[in-house]
Amino acid sequence: MTGRTSNACAACKYQRRKCKPECQLSQYFPSHQPSVFKNVHKLFGVKNVLSILKNIQNPNQKDDAMTSIIYEANMRKMFPVRGCCHLIDAYSAEVKLLEEELRAVRSQIEFYRNQPYNQHPTPPSTSSLWFDSQAMTPPSTYLQSYQTDGLQGAGIVQNHEDVHPTPDFIDDNSNQFYI
Repeated sequence: MTGRTSNACAACKYQRRKCKPECQLSQYFPSHQPSVFKNVHKLFGVKNVLSILKNIQNPNQKDDAMTSIIYEANMRKMFPVRGCCHLIDAYSAEVKLLEEELRAVRSQIEFYRNQPYNQHPTPPSTSSLWFDSQAMTPPSTYLQSYQTDGLQGAGIVQNHEDVHPTPDFIDDNSNQFYI
């Protein structure tokens, strides 16, 4: 082999072939990331990945599809049994808890809106939240009892910046964000 193989993408290096300029996988598997290609190859196979790329007409969708494939393969490497499903389940549970929290807060807002302006209303009991005219278990015990893979719900109002930081800057060209 010639010195040209050092510039080969990770896919071509793995398959021990010359990386041609029209190689469809070179933009997704740079030569310095062979483990990423190995994960994708193990889970999907080269033929299936090329078939997926062939069936997608829009280049932006190809990039999104490959990002998804690479993510799933890397998560499957980290979590062989469920892949990224455990994260999806944890985030779905978190969304459900946040929806319940939002309903409770909206109920409290509605309670205060319905009070006359000159009256000082007695707020709902602090030991329970008012949700659809029924008392709900207080979040301090209900939400703190929820825990899945390190994600933990906490009181009625939770600072989600700790779990999901808001990006300070988003680079539209590379679809990356900086915190």
